[in-house]
Amino acid sequence: VFGDQLDTLDAAGRRIAAPTLVVTGSEESQLADAGDTWRGWAATVTATTVPGGHFVPEEAPVELLALLHPFLG
Repeated sequence: VFGDQLDTLDAAGRRIAAPTLVVTGSEESQLADAGDTWRGWAATVTATTVPGGHFVPEEAPVELLALLHPFLG
């Protein structure tokens, strides 16, 4: 399958089937709609925020781990 074929499948409604976790920093205004954006691409989306801005792993490592552990568990 090549790029154009994938684009056609996506346009026809193909979505990521795996559960998808979207984590953004609460101070990151440019990504405020990240959950809504990913809902267009994935079937099951959980969107949440943690304290901080763009660098979530560096700014909120404890909070991020608390979300990742049960999601990946």
